[in-house]
Amino acid sequence: MRKRGKLENLISPLMDLVFDDYLKLKRAEKKKEHLWVITFNFEQKEGLVWRLKGLNPEKEDIKFEPIYTFLLFQPFRDFVIVHNHPNDTLIFSSQDKKFLKRAKKVFKRVNYNLLGLVVFNSKGRFKLVS
Repeated sequence: MRKRGKLENLISPLMDLVFDDYLKLKRAEKKKEHLWVITFNFEQKEGLVWRLKGLNPEKEDIKFEPIYTFLLFQPFRDFVIVHNHPNDTLIFSSQDKKFLKRAKKVFKRVNYNLLGLVVFNSKGRFKLVS
């Protein structure tokens, strides 16, 4: 088993909250991709989890305006975007990489730190790419 980094250790308990929220979704909804955002403060080792409803990372033309609005009201400046993989893989697709690249530009424009993208499966396992 590989050793986890600082960021993975920090977000691990928050991923439990994401997974709990995922489990509350109806069966048909679990077959779609959904987005969550984890906001946190490294120094204080605290964070918050939010599900961004209505945003689908599968779409090429994802609109980032709801994310801008969300960012304006956050007390923390460090973020990780999380989404489920309905096919249960933890492999980052080219679509995931494109999404991460575009999202990093959005966060940078408003002086926030997007530290990575997490994908998780229906078993609660997750993988982080920064």
